[in-house]
Amino acid sequence: MAPTRTLRKPDRPRTRGRSLDLLSAWPWILPGLVAVVLCAPLLGLGYFWDDYSFLTQKRGESLAVFALPTPDWPLYRPFSQYLYFRFLQFDPSGHLGHVTNLAILLLSAGFLVSLVSRLRGQAAGVLAGLAFVTFGHVPALVGWVSCDQDLFAILFLLAALLLRDARKDLAAFACAVCAVLSKETALVWLPILIFWDHLVGRKPTRAVLHLAIYGGFALAWSWIHPGIRAIFLHHFEPVAAGYVGRASLANGMNHLFRYLLTLLNLPATGTSTPWPADRIWAGVVALALILPGIRPASRMRNPQPPTHPVSTRRVAWIALLMIVPAILLPALLVRHWATYFASISSVGVAMLIGTVLAKARLPYQVAFFLVFVPLGIWCRGLDYRDPVVWSERSFLAASQSAMEVEGNLKRLYPTLPHRAQILLSTTGIRSVSRDGHAPEIWYRDPTITTHAPERYARGSSADFLVRVTSELAIVGIDADSMRIRWSGAGTPNQWEINNPIREYARGLAAAGGWERAVRMLEQLANVEHGMERAYDLRLIAMIRLAQGARGEAERIMNAADPFPRGTALEIVKKLYAQSSSSSALDSCSFEAFGLSASDPEAVRPLMLWFWEKGWIPEAVHFARWLEAIRPGDPESIDVLDRSKGLPARPM
Repeated sequence: MAPTRTLRKPDRPRTRGRSLDLLSAWPWILPGLVAVVLCAPLLGLGYFWDDYSFLTQKRGESLAVFALPTPDWPLYRPFSQYLYFRFLQFDPSGHLGHVTNLAILLLSAGFLVSLVSRLRGQAAGVLAGLAFVTFGHVPALVGWVSCDQDLFAILFLLAALLLRDARKDLAAFACAVCAVLSKETALVWLPILIFWDHLVGRKPTRAVLHLAIYGGFALAWSWIHPGIRAIFLHHFEPVAAGYVGRASLANGMNHLFRYLLTLLNLPATGTSTPWPADRIWAGVVALALILPGIRPASRMRNPQPPTHPVSTRRVAWIALLMIVPAILLPALLVRHWATYFASISSVGVAMLIGTVLAKARLPYQVAFFLVFVPLGIWCRGLDYRDPVVWSERSFLAASQSAMEVEGNLKRLYPTLPHRAQILLSTTGIRSVSRDGHAPEIWYRDPTITTHAPERYARGSSADFLVRVTSELAIVGIDADSMRIRWSGAGTPNQWEINNPIREYARGLAAAGGWERAVRMLEQLANVEHGMERAYDLRLIAMIRLAQGARGEAERIMNAADPFPRGTALEIVKKLYAQSSSSSALDSCSFEAFGLSASDPEAVRPLMLWFWEKGWIPEAVHFARWLEAIRPGDPESIDVLDRSKGLPARPM
């Protein structure tokens, strides 16, 4: 007889369990999806501006200046400016940077949802997360890779608050340190971490320890930070060292008003702000996700209750402590204005919005986002023309320019030999292509160097004299034969050719290539007329003076037309602004153009001009020069006194 078999019911598909898991994660998924949609148009951008300096770890000629505090760079953000870009340096396209920035933003939004959910419940958490990612200035943090500084600060600050709330004090302190080492503004949130127990209304533990470790870190950090030391040494007065320093009251109030508008998701340029038609689809899709998604996200079957409920009043105080100091700092101590400077304060505003909206009925929540999301899209059309303001529109233009220059350069020179030297003459995108050593990234060859033509250096395997025109075309110049070829829009004019040759000749002379430099300038003088010819001849005289051939120099100067004194001062100023590697050569420009280097009224204008421009080493150089020829001069003494402790290079 066959054994009987016990039949059992087949297992039911566990779709219900999976759907519940998805539903429980929806409060974190929804803000992330919205953020992806709103940031998607920016994921195709490349590197631009400071990205190249961080990628190559070069600013001027100082290597790895971002790793340690140094007078050459008045900021100290080793986590965001050094470590992060070490991770990105093998990606020449910039796509990895934008995707990583987006991932940091998504994680930050998730941390914000978790923090507010712990304090006020899940409804408040998801609404706060949605408010944060729908601010008009937040997608710009993904659009410029260097905005990782703000993103890391936000990420680590929120992580520190979550850990502090869970009483994991050592981990919270470590995150706070990473936040401050990502961006200085994070320092203003340290009091929130110190007094967190008091702020949420629970019994404080280790209060003295928290005050000691956070306070000790802030003091130590302030002592080693070159920019902070300079500000304190000069009593917060506005200095010429860059864009940090106490701004005028009118300028500060103007910036503060713009930041307040930004935090309300209103464009700072008002009703004149153009509507960005290319972003409408992102706003529509974002609303299509938000409107039906609010109820399941905030009213799910088993909502997560607050870990320890905190009153609306206490949350408001926490939010204000997040908002006010973080917005006053850039308004009053940063001379420039940028939309993304409001990002850290936006976290507090989003927390406040989530807390208030959670108490409202669903129709009011829907109405809020029906207004808030379109306003955020409208803010993305903000585009100051004069003065230039860093916003999403300027990021788009900068990325497009960098890509165009890269493409034109590679069409003209598909490959470059190892240890090649590009002598790049440019006016519009200097930091992109030259000072940041961008070709090193474009050609994936760290042996390629990029200098201004007047900074020619010996030892390269091949030299390429290149001009970037105002239309972003690339002009390759053979300085010896004066032949050219180019790639890009337009036709280069004669000035686009002759001026780089003059710069190159000065660079060659500074490196000891006297005769070749003179031959180049003589070729120019033979085809130039009027004041252009006189300029070329006096450059030759300058070289001969530096070489020690005074008789020949005087003969050339006598044959060249003279320049008016004011014009001669402007020429010498320009030559020093584009100084060569030889101070002896540059100093001969005074005599070559009919000025006296021992005349205080010829030296003083240069000292004051460089000081106003924030070129501290140059201003100090002329201040010492003026002090030597007129001891006790009050203006030179003032410049020397005010320059003490300032970063050696402008910001």
